[in-house]
Amino acid sequence: MEQQEKKENRRAAYSKRVIKESFIELLDQKPLSKISVKEICEMADVNRCTFYSYFEDIYDLHEKIMQEFYEKQRLIAKSTREKLKQIMKCGRKITVDDVYGLMMEMLSLITENIEISKIIYNPNSENKIHLELGQMYFDMLVPIGFPTHSQPRVKWLKNAYTFVTGGFTGAIYLWIIRDFPETKEAMAMNLSHHIYNVLIDPRISFEE
Repeated sequence: MEQQEKKENRRAAYSKRVIKESFIELLDQKPLSKISVKEICEMADVNRCTFYSYFEDIYDLHEKIMQEFYEKQRLIAKSTREKLKQIMKCGRKITVDDVYGLMMEMLSLITENIEISKIIYNPNSENKIHLELGQMYFDMLVPIGFPTHSQPRVKWLKNAYTFVTGGFTGAIYLWIIRDFPETKEAMAMNLSHHIYNVLIDPRISFEE
């Protein structure tokens, strides 16, 4: 009985994997709305019953992949929030190195989950990752890290988070599809300076 369960679990894991891989390959060719269950099944060499055993439709497949990734992002954001609290308690200013640490965590998540990241950052997947990531990090970090900001700056920061994560997701997508032409460390440093200059130490006035 136990051997049978293990065999079924392996079969289920394999089916899910080939379905996701086929979906990713198709997503590189066309928008999400143009992909059919039939195409996925033919490419994955599974029948429709197998597909529907795990997913309601292609949008459910897409959503499950997205949620898996976002949950990992939320853990990074939570960890960053705690680190930021400690920095504030010590009375120390946030530095480029602090941002670099966050970027390394995020890029490590991407390189450890390349296939999922191809879906997340692919423009064809029709998601709004830059808006969702921007809002997530704004909600988690700004109230803790910058409690004394004036209203004009808080408003500006909210827009800036969306702007920066839009550039971040675009840069990451190019990094992925070009097969990582820069090292993770170089990419993290490059992004860190841009983010620091826009979000942490902008050279502009916020007076109303």
